[in-house]
Order: sequence, then structure tokens, then C-alpha cells
Amino acid sequence: MKAATKEWLCIAGMLGIIAFFYFQLPDEAEAGSSLFPGMMMFLMLGLTAVKAVTELRFPKRDSGKAKEPFPLVRVLVVVLAVILYIAAIEPVGFYLSSLLFFFLVTVAVQTTPRTPRALVTRAGLAFGFVIFLYILFTLLLQVQIPKGILI
Repeated sequence: MKAATKEWLCIAGMLGIIAFFYFQLPDEAEAGSSLFPGMMMFLMLGLTAVKAVTELRFPKRDSGKAKEPFPLVRVLVVVLAVILYIAAIEPVGFYLSSLLFFFLVTVAVQTTPRTPRALVTRAGLAFGFVIFLYILFTLLLQVQIPKGILI
């Protein structure tokens, strides 16, 4: 498949996802509850538009090089991590399971060598992201999240 075709399929897929979530938004009576998801959809729509404009102005061309094989093992690790994450949120807790999930996924998709320094960096990024989630959900939005075994 040509690179340009893949890009346009990606754009069409993103528009399909945005349309699906648009029809999942609550009615006008519950407008306050749809503010954040609506903002995220508009952000996603804007980024998709940027991708489409970029593809129109600078179309991707096939490089002619030998293609790399599909990273099936990495994809399977990420899919398994998502399944385990969903299963672990209630018993383990949202924050601990998120920390483990983000660390595992960033290490699994990492293409650079897995040195101790790289692993510490990934752990720090995962920890920082969980702190961001804590500030967003617990402090700002005051959303009740699954506490798990630690809290």
C-alpha cells in the first residue's frame, strides 16, 4: 500500500472516531457534562485537519527502501497490557495500574536500546504522567476514581 494511501486512511479513521464520539455526547439537558469531551473532540478534529492539510501540501512518497517488518511482538505486548490494565484498575487502583501500564507500554514501544538510564527515564515519565492524572482528576475535576489496595 502506498504511503499516501495509508495517511488518508488514517485521516478517515480519525474522522470516523470523532464522529462516533460526537454521537455519544449527552443531549442539551446535560450540556455541562459534555464540555470536556467536546473540547477533546474539537482538539482531535483540529489535529486531524492539520494532518490533512500537511498531507495535501507535502504528500508522503514511498522511499523505495526495503520495508521494515511489522512489529507484531510489540503490538501484542501493548494489546496484552491494555487488557491487563483494564482488569487491574478496580482491584489494584487507578493510579498504580496507570503507572505500571504507562511504564510497560513506553518500554514495549521503545525502539532505542533499553539501557538502565532509558528505563529510569521511562519510569520518570510514567510517574510524571500519573501525577498529572492525579492533579487533573482528583484535585481539579474531583472525580472519584478506583482506589484499589493502596488507598
